[in-house]
Amino acid sequence: LKLKAPAYEWKRLNKTLSVIEFILKHGGPAVSKNSNVGRHAFQLAFFVPPTENGIDKGGQVRSKAAHIQDLIHSPAKLEEERKAAADYRQKFYPSSGGYV
Repeated sequence: LKLKAPAYEWKRLNKTLSVIEFILKHGGPAVSKNSNVGRHAFQLAFFVPPTENGIDKGGQVRSKAAHIQDLIHSPAKLEEERKAAADYRQKFYPSSGGYV
């Protein structure tokens, strides 16, 4: 799991969290039900060191991890985000198939 990467690889952590967020929003209903398994993994993303060369690099990772945790813990909010993603997909890609 890329979330177990060393904290100095914050870019990898951020990309991994982006993929997880995309899968939660655009995946099928089974994805959101099975996402409860990885709850503890997001706790690791909160321990990214705050600075790299004196610049805060961990803030983006921490905020994205908090957002994903919020989606996992709140099924209503996750469903709202999934509906918004489906509306966006339908608006810009009206002929595309996939889960709605």
